[in-house]
Amino acid sequence: MATIESGVGRGIPMVFLVSFVFISTCVLVIFIRRWTAAKQSGGPFMAPFHISNGTFYIHVAFCFKKRRIPLSSIRRILIDFMRGRNCGGSRYSVRIEQKDGTTTMFFMGKSKANDALLEELPQAVKRYSIRVHQS
Repeated sequence: MATIESGVGRGIPMVFLVSFVFISTCVLVIFIRRWTAAKQSGGPFMAPFHISNGTFYIHVAFCFKKRRIPLSSIRRILIDFMRGRNCGGSRYSVRIEQKDGTTTMFFMGKSKANDALLEELPQAVKRYSIRVHQS
């Protein structure tokens, strides 16, 4: 096994170093993606989404589609609750269907702050005649 030698004579296995660099890079990318979305929207960093200036901003880092959606192009928003298993925690699945037929989906954890955010969602999008379905 390849090692990186130190002065003591024992080395760090290269597998651990490569794994550490990979995990550090992933965490950094997630942080930067979330920070840029929060900075653009003007919303809180830990919120999964934010609505401002007629735009729906998605802060979740694992949404690989367009994360800035104009409210005028949204047809409906579907929110599904998923129970957690084996200490995985409960989640919400949010699907945004647009008028051009594309769908954007992201997941967000269940917490009191997210529950309050989802309760305010129908009032925030009422002006744009967007249907919000929760199940």
